[in-house]
Amino acid sequence: MTRSERPAPVFFLFHEKLPTRRNTFAMFVSPQISEDRIHKGAAILKIKKVITMKLAEALMNRADCQKRIEQLKVRLNRSAKVQEGEHPPEDPKDLFQEMNDTLQELESLMTAINRTNAQTVLHDGVTLADALAQRDILGIRRTMIQEVINAAAVKQDRYSRSEVKFIPTVHIAELQKQVDHYSKAYRELDTGIQEMNWKTELL
Repeated sequence: MTRSERPAPVFFLFHEKLPTRRNTFAMFVSPQISEDRIHKGAAILKIKKVITMKLAEALMNRADCQKRIEQLKVRLNRSAKVQEGEHPPEDPKDLFQEMNDTLQELESLMTAINRTNAQTVLHDGVTLADALAQRDILGIRRTMIQEVINAAAVKQDRYSRSEVKFIPTVHIAELQKQVDHYSKAYRELDTGIQEMNWKTELL
C-alpha cells in the first residue's frame, strides 16, 4: 500500500452525561490498529476526561467538606483514647486518612472557587470577588447599626431607691432607615451573586 493509499486517521468521540456534571471522553485511535483491537480497547492511545461543574455546585461541595471535617474532628477525639483492654469505636488511622482526603478536596475546591470569583464579572463590571467583599461589608454595616439601635432602645434600669433615667444619643428612626437601606442593598447584591453562581462554570 502506497503512502497516498493509507487511510486517514479515525477519531472517535464519546459523550457521557451525569445529572450535575458533564463528562466527556475523547478517544484517539490509530488507523493502523485493527477493528477487533479497537473494540477490545487495546487501540486507545489517549483518553482525556473533562469534568465541569457550576460554581454553585462547588460552593455546596465546599460546605459539605467543611461539615465533614467538623464531624471527623468529633470522631477523632472520641477515638483518641479508650480504657485499657478496649477498642476505639473507629480506627484513628482510617479517620486521619479520611480527614486528609477531605482536606485535599477542600483545598482544591477553595482554589478553584477563588480563581473563578476573581475572573468572573457581573453585569455591572464588578468581579464576583469584589461583589462578595461588598456584600460582606453591607452585612457588617447593617448588623453594627442594628446593634446600636438595640442599645439605644434599652429599657430603664433601677438602682436601689433611685431611678436612673437614660436617653438615646442617636436618632433611632434615622438609623433604622439606614438598616433598611443596607438590608435592601444586601438582598439585591446577594440575588445577583447567587444567579451568577448557577450560570458560571468552575475554572
